Amino acid sequence: EVTQGDPGMAFTAGLLHDIGKVVLLKANPEHYRIILKRATDARTSPFDFEIVSHGFSHADVGAALLERWELPELLVQGVAFHHNFVNAGRSQVEAARIHLGNILAHGQEYPLATESLAYKTAFELLNLTPENFERCARRVTEHMSQVEQMCGLEGSRPSIYPPGVTVLEAIQKSTDFLAKKGEE
Repeated sequence: EVTQGDPGMAFTAGLLHDIGKVVLLKANPEHYRIILKRATDARTSPFDFEIVSHGFSHADVGAALLERWELPELLVQGVAFHHNFVNAGRSQVEAARIHLGNILAHGQEYPLATESLAYKTAFELLNLTPENFERCARRVTEHMSQVEQMCGLEGSRPSIYPPGVTVLEAIQKSTDFLAKKGEE
């Protein structure tokens, strides 16, 4: 759907954007499992829990690792800011791509992900329409279902998109829910 940019970079970013989670899990498995459990219970991304607990996130750790591996700066910064692409400077477009890919990849796990609140800005940066994103999200869901079926994992991931509810409607419901929680 997003034709601008390097497809190889997009593929690599898709594979590596959450590598910091692996590092955090390996460094302190018990503690990181607690963070993941809290995030799962709250139906949100672990990102905010990581910041509160460590003072840094998996995005920071992943970016540091990619920098150490001497990968391209655009990739490093895209990974560093994939939860906060608005502040990514000249890497903003790459970070927005990773951000939207992250929403698609984790939408079923973390339907109330707070980083999804910036999706309209990402659409503008990438010249996407809500309809393009919705179509892409449905294809991702279909492909994930096919892969789960091929691997014998059917039904292992809860779907946040009930029949007839679009991804954008689910994001809007999440946004409304979080706004109400913030008012309490």
